[in-house]
Amino acid sequence: MKNKHLFTPCLENKVFRDPIHGYIHVNQQIIYDLIACNSFQRLRRIKQLGATFIVYPTAEHTRFSHCLGVYEIARRIVSENEKVAQSLSEEEKIYVMIAGLLHDIGHGPFSHCFERITGINHERVCDDIFLKDTDIHQVLESYSPGLSKIIASIIDHTYPKKLCWQIISSQLDADRMDYLLRDAYFTGTKYGEFDLERILRTLRVYENSLVVKASGIYAVEDYLMARFHMFWQVYYHVNIRIFEQMLIALTNRIHELDKQEEDEFNYFDKLIKPDNIDLDLYLSFDDGSMFELFKKLVHHKDKVLADLSYRLLNRDLFKEYPYSEENLETLRQRAIQNQEDPNYYILIDSSNFNATRPYISNGKQKINILLNDGSIKEFSQVSSIMKSLSKANETHEPYIFAPRQD
Repeated sequence: MKNKHLFTPCLENKVFRDPIHGYIHVNQQIIYDLIACNSFQRLRRIKQLGATFIVYPTAEHTRFSHCLGVYEIARRIVSENEKVAQSLSEEEKIYVMIAGLLHDIGHGPFSHCFERITGINHERVCDDIFLKDTDIHQVLESYSPGLSKIIASIIDHTYPKKLCWQIISSQLDADRMDYLLRDAYFTGTKYGEFDLERILRTLRVYENSLVVKASGIYAVEDYLMARFHMFWQVYYHVNIRIFEQMLIALTNRIHELDKQEEDEFNYFDKLIKPDNIDLDLYLSFDDGSMFELFKKLVHHKDKVLADLSYRLLNRDLFKEYPYSEENLETLRQRAIQNQEDPNYYILIDSSNFNATRPYISNGKQKINILLNDGSIKEFSQVSSIMKSLSKANETHEPYIFAPRQD
């Protein structure tokens, strides 16, 4: 592939219509070429919120649209915020935009649930996509040799100028700002709304770190409260957790069975806790692949596979029961009486969310406020609302998931 100049503009400025940002602007040819890559187009076939559509039926938006949104917010930060623009070289501005666009390129179907199933972290896949001979790698290297390593270092937080990766991945970043607004819009909820424009206007740079001007405190409070409510009301909804636990049970069953034919599970079994990632196989899987697998397994001779696949395909979900040793034993006995294997029909909800996590941060992840006297303080020290919430230690009640009783 012929080398091109990193700053090559598009012959004609490109725009994507978007319900969150109005228009997403693409002015650099390298950005447009990356969007055109098959590896990026694959994100059109992966829902941003995994199984959330089973609760919020309009949550059908994709990683593709989210990545475009993160790119757009990153582009605005590095080009419209004067203080940030002055702190970055022209090359670094493009690096940040590329990192925003590609930050989720390694996600598999059902997103974070797929990570638990396969044991493959999406950021590890990102590294492989950047550094191995993929279409993304080829485009990056054609514009600037070594660019693949630079983008990988921004996403994994090893790039020496932390301002570059803070814009993409920190406690206050383009990623979170886009997904909160986008997820709220497509779930039809109001929980994730906050004043994006105010936050973008009050971002500042202090000692090469992203900080917020004191006048932006209230906008940041809204942002963190939006994240808090979205976790409780959307991301950790009990029916979504049931679907994910049932999917994990299904894949555990696949893993346990002796496979008689090499293609019996559409090669999906080769992605469950592999010693080495088959990148081509991984990238061939999307949400549609998983539903095709469910449809195939509905007719499987193994009753557990057939039943769980049917339930996932048709939203015949287990019911939640409060966790107690008494309930656990009762449900186990009922499963045995119904000839249901407790390993697959009695599921313990292991997910856990500490409500204080959005407010208490330390080290490189904390949100810092630039006060009027020029000093810096961590956000929870200057926000009375966050100071009160930070004292809470709230987690959801544990559940047992099991088939419903008629």
